[in-house]
Amino acid sequence: MAAVLLGMVASGCAPKRVGGPGVATASRLRPVAESTATATAPGRAPASDQAAATGLDPGFSEIGSESEAGGEPAGPPVPADQPELSLAGDPDAGPGDKVAELARTQVGKPYGWGATGPERFDCSGLAMYVYRQLGIALPRVSLEQAGTGVHVERSELKPGDLVFFSLRSAFDHVGIFLGNNRFVHAPRRQEPVRVDNLDDAWWNRAYRGARRVFGGEP
Repeated sequence: MAAVLLGMVASGCAPKRVGGPGVATASRLRPVAESTATATAPGRAPASDQAAATGLDPGFSEIGSESEAGGEPAGPPVPADQPELSLAGDPDAGPGDKVAELARTQVGKPYGWGATGPERFDCSGLAMYVYRQLGIALPRVSLEQAGTGVHVERSELKPGDLVFFSLRSAFDHVGIFLGNNRFVHAPRRQEPVRVDNLDDAWWNRAYRGARRVFGGEP
């Protein structure tokens, strides 16, 4: 039991699950060709030699020595200005754009460990809440969210993609990509939901990969 509790604290997200009638789960969603859409969820049979060797989902890099050894997730100082990004009323906005727009409207809300909105969030709770508003139920914790959708190269990121980081353990932090190298996330206690830049040295070092849950080739 103690080991389970320690694992929950390390992930920074309480392992609750969601689902129910009328909500599509990400595991059921097959938005792209079967040959590219198959993802290896944690604990399942590996889909490649790389996964067999590392135990990680294909398309993600291994945890480097830069990962935090313990303590609360940390990050760079809060940016002085939070960019205004709005797609309101854009008839050409796709599902990923809508995810990004909805995520952007959560900026400023407080962090809450295990919180899934709508007034406060932890990192995976924010991702789960935003996607649920559009009818898709993501897994509760970031490690499991890293097994949904399809892998996306960093150079091919689009608004709405999930971006993952290793702060203390494998894929223990997640954000939602907005475009222009920016992503929105719930960083840690006493810091509200905010926008950061993937090119900032700290986040660049902690970055581990991205997944696209909605349709479209990576």
